[in-house]
Formats: sequence, C-alpha cells, structure tokens
Amino acid sequence: MTPETKPDHVVVRFERLLLEAARRLDLTGRRTLAAVSGGADSLALMVGLTRLGLAVEVGIVDHGLREGSAAEVPMSYKRR
Repeated sequence: MTPETKPDHVVVRFERLLLEAARRLDLTGRRTLAAVSGGADSLALMVGLTRLGLAVEVGIVDHGLREGSAAEVPMSYKRR
C-alpha cells in the first residue's frame, strides 16, 4: 500500500467498532435508519454503515445551528 491508499488508523478503528455494534444489534440483513445532520460524525456514520454493506435509509435532521443549513438538506442526499 502506498501512503496515499493506506487507511488512517482512526478510520480502521471506527469501522471495526461500527461493525461490532452492527453485529451486536443484529443489523445484518435488515434495513437500518441513520439520522444524520450533515456534521462530520453523522456523515462518518452514514458512510461507515454503507461500507459495511448494510441497507441504510437516511433521515436528515437540521438542528438549525448554522446559518443556511436548511438549504443544504436537499443537497445532502441522493436517492438510489
């Protein structure tokens, strides 16, 4: 692996913990609802769940903490 493709240890640890939680909650083969706000932690959760191969439905929550955040909601998702 080159330095550009080597996974960051934090990402690897996050994915491992997320996989352990998904197994503990018996999410394999089930549709999973992830509530995200657009923050880095929410997006990491959403990406992590999809990388595990889980069927993820996303609910977007706008906390209204940043000016203009409501306008970002329609741009925050893509239907598949």
